[in-house]
Amino acid sequence: MLGALHLEKDVAESIAALATLGLVIVTAVLAGFTLALWRSTSNLVRGERESSKRAPRAYVTPGHVSAPAIAGVGRRISIELRNGGKTPTRHLRMRLNFGTSPDGWPANFNYSDVPHGVTTAGHIGPDQSIYTPHVDVPVLTIQQVVQGQTRVYVWGWVD
Repeated sequence: MLGALHLEKDVAESIAALATLGLVIVTAVLAGFTLALWRSTSNLVRGERESSKRAPRAYVTPGHVSAPAIAGVGRRISIELRNGGKTPTRHLRMRLNFGTSPDGWPANFNYSDVPHGVTTAGHIGPDQSIYTPHVDVPVLTIQQVVQGQTRVYVWGWVD
């Protein structure tokens, strides 16, 4: 009887050892697949970076904000748009808007176009810049800003 228990214990230990070995093999295979996936993803990202560097396209970014005082008008605001790419823009459209708020930027602001803004088309050559169409902030509004009664916000889009 004692020998049978000893044999059963040996069989149980052998089964546990085989199961552990199986887990080690499965873990090693999963680690190999994970490493292969990681390398593949890294190569894909590297290739995309290199491709984007070579891609001949326009890269438009905002630049200088112009806001000169215009007698009888107020402030005429426009924003420089610069094409840092190697090709000209195609079918460029842009719009500049402004609004006021006495209490700061509203939390639920939706950046919608307003009636006094103008949507225009344009063209920017490589390493060139243009200014958006201007918006005129009236003298009365500027006076209210100076007196701390309101704030002026400017927003827009380029497509």
